[in-house]
Amino acid sequence: MRKEALALTASTASIRFSTAILQAVTPLFLALTGFKLANVALLTIILWASIAVGSIAAALIREPSYVGFAGLVLLGIGLLLLYMSPSAAMLAVPLSGIGSGIASSILAPLLHKMSSVERPFEGVASYSLALSIGLVAAMAFTSILSLRGVTMAFLGAAVVSVSIAVFLVAYRVELPRVMVELPSVDDTVKMFKVRPFAKAFTSNFAYSLILPLVLSYWPLYSSKVIYLPVTTSFALLSVLFLMSGTIRGVSMGLRSVEGPQKLAVTALVISVALLATRGEILSVIGLLLFSVPHALVYPTTLYQAMTSSRSEVKANYVFSLSSGTAEVLSPILAGLVITGWGLEALYVVAVPLALASMIASYA
Repeated sequence: MRKEALALTASTASIRFSTAILQAVTPLFLALTGFKLANVALLTIILWASIAVGSIAAALIREPSYVGFAGLVLLGIGLLLLYMSPSAAMLAVPLSGIGSGIASSILAPLLHKMSSVERPFEGVASYSLALSIGLVAAMAFTSILSLRGVTMAFLGAAVVSVSIAVFLVAYRVELPRVMVELPSVDDTVKMFKVRPFAKAFTSNFAYSLILPLVLSYWPLYSSKVIYLPVTTSFALLSVLFLMSGTIRGVSMGLRSVEGPQKLAVTALVISVALLATRGEILSVIGLLLFSVPHALVYPTTLYQAMTSSRSEVKANYVFSLSSGTAEVLSPILAGLVITGWGLEALYVVAVPLALASMIASYA
């Protein structure tokens, strides 16, 4: 892999490190500092919605290196505000979410353009592997620091974000020229007329409705419903992402993604069914099994989407709607479930969503 690709992969891992802490720690942090569950759900909705807004806002910034710098600075400021005071959450959460969305917006198409002809999936696989590395590091870091208070995780993530922003300015890496532009309505309609793109979009949409339920709500669910220690909850997430990263590393040499994608959505159904049991052992097994869909659903569907279109960037933006829209709707759904039936019922709603993802992949 070229020096530029390695630098971009490292930046991706660092951005994911900070974003993962933001997504996973914030709901638990708010609950522990006295916020009502309804307000925790509301701020979680705002967080994921802000990330989607940031991805769209990135189109206003034409230069790739400026996109990363602007997003990372906003992300770092938001995380620092959360570290300083939970009362700043109404400002800090959307600010950091928008920053995360901006910083992450063009990483996948940039790495995809760096793929070799012999290994066309290498760029997307490298991107996915970097995400897993960032997730593993974030959860391990949080698990250790939770012994001294989860707010320390926000400080660490802020330092990482600002450091990467400085790196982008100080060490200019020559990147492929990628125009950050939003697709037109006609572009979007044409993409959905291509069957592989439509299948990939639908499958990832259903999966992305489940992802926030695991990433943002597992620490809260495991501590309140199955009574695991906070340190154990984050340690298990770290193991999950380590397993996911290992699978993604192995997948870098794939020439066909259809088989692995079907395996992943099948594992997704089993995983959420186990999480829905509310039993300690079965829930932990379900969480760890989630490593398979986490490793494979997004990168395989993203690859299908980008290779079915002439413009990787436009395809990435339209495909990102499957993740962005779902990741906004998912916390809303979670809030309704928690308010109506309690935290215990959270993963029950994920079962039909997993089935929908599987049906779309097999269609």
